[in-house]
Amino acid sequence: SIPSQKAQKIPSTREEVVQKMPAQTIPIADEDMKESTANKVQVVPPIKKPKQARKSFSLAGMLAPTATPTPTSKIEKDVEMDTSSSHHRVEVQEDEQRPKWIINYQPTGPNTYEHDPDRSFAMEFLMEAVRCFPEGKVDPTSVARALEDALWTRYDGDYDKYMERVHDVCAAIAGKKQLGSVAQKIISGDYTTPLDVINIPRKLLFQSFEGFWIP
Repeated sequence: SIPSQKAQKIPSTREEVVQKMPAQTIPIADEDMKESTANKVQVVPPIKKPKQARKSFSLAGMLAPTATPTPTSKIEKDVEMDTSSSHHRVEVQEDEQRPKWIINYQPTGPNTYEHDPDRSFAMEFLMEAVRCFPEGKVDPTSVARALEDALWTRYDGDYDKYMERVHDVCAAIAGKKQLGSVAQKIISGDYTTPLDVINIPRKLLFQSFEGFWIP
């Protein structure tokens, strides 16, 4: 005969069923943990740097690598020497066929560059540019002062445009590697007034700077 097995007791109530179930641990998904941690971390947005203002193109910037800066005190001293004592500069003979402003310019009006620091600063650039003129051909100080007066008259009230034009004219006169064609035409007396120089289109000033002849 088949030996009898011990009868197992079948749970009859819900409480007994629960007691018979083994204890289980409910795993927490890694994604849930990451999400929970991320919610607690405060994310700081990156700080956006303000855009720098774009600098306008200037012919003077192209001269920077080769130009040798001259101290302000030296330029002021040179201007003073040129304007106060005739024996410190080469005598330029007046010629009726050449404009007077390139030989013996006389400022008109009470307002001159000496009384304005902005205009004095611009005059430094102009004095540097006119140093390239051959001695005895024109009076460099007269040319610089005439051009500065004309530029200030034209752009009075707009300092940025005034200085931008000062740079362009200076570059066109000095030239990139040699005397610019604008300077050569000034020497020849082709420009009746300084306004004729400052009114030259920028494209032609650039050509003078590069060493090309301009009409």
